[in-house]
Amino acid sequence: MAVAVQVTDGQRRLVGDWDGVGLGNQFLTHLRARAFAPATVRAYAYDVANFARFLTEQEITRQRWSR
Repeated sequence: MAVAVQVTDGQRRLVGDWDGVGLGNQFLTHLRARAFAPATVRAYAYDVANFARFLTEQEITRQRWSR
């Protein structure tokens, strides 16, 4: 599993093969739509990427979330 933060068109987005990349990017889009400061969105992007790495290392998958 790999997940990283990438700048695309001046905005930070998650990229990689983690199953939650799409949901993470939806969250970042939500923050931008709510007019969060760019520095805040940037910080959240890196927080989500780190959280994704933690979930992967702990082998916590979407199937386990739904229990």
